[in-house]
Amino acid sequence: MLKVFIILGVALVVPVFFVITWIVSTYNKLLVLRARLKTAYAQLHAHMKHRSDLVPDLIELAKPAFKEDLSLLQGLAGARIPAATATSQTDPKKVARAAVKQLSTADRGLQDSLQKFFLSAEQKPDLRSQTLYLNLKEDLAQTDKAIINARETYNQAVVSYNELTRRFPALIIARVSGFEVAEPF
Repeated sequence: MLKVFIILGVALVVPVFFVITWIVSTYNKLLVLRARLKTAYAQLHAHMKHRSDLVPDLIELAKPAFKEDLSLLQGLAGARIPAATATSQTDPKKVARAAVKQLSTADRGLQDSLQKFFLSAEQKPDLRSQTLYLNLKEDLAQTDKAIINARETYNQAVVSYNELTRRFPALIIARVSGFEVAEPF
């Protein structure tokens, strides 16, 4: 009789132990992936803020060269406003789907305006010969490369995180624990 109780006890305890171990392990994986996601998002956010902060200096420097055609500079300034607003109103520590969409949209607009600006600036030899302009252009080019790399890192983190949050049975733990699907950039 004692052997039956021991066998039943082991038969109940061992599966419960494995289930609890799996739950804890899955939860910890979700935490690690979410931390990677937040870190990647914070880096992307920082680079985007830096680029947005460089644009007013670029506009101010380019005003004399574009005095006949200020509409391009006004367009660049207008595209910077949503980008600056998006970076200032979003918390780089919180990866909210709406914030990612807002940043992504604002980023595309600013990127397009910067490309138009630099194409037109190629026709301005007095601007192209200024050291400060060349330094700003180089800083913006490096920042764009950093944004591209940060975007790729963030999107890879999104894929890893979303795969686990959508995979059964891990999705049960994700839903119960408040792990929401992340938005790619």
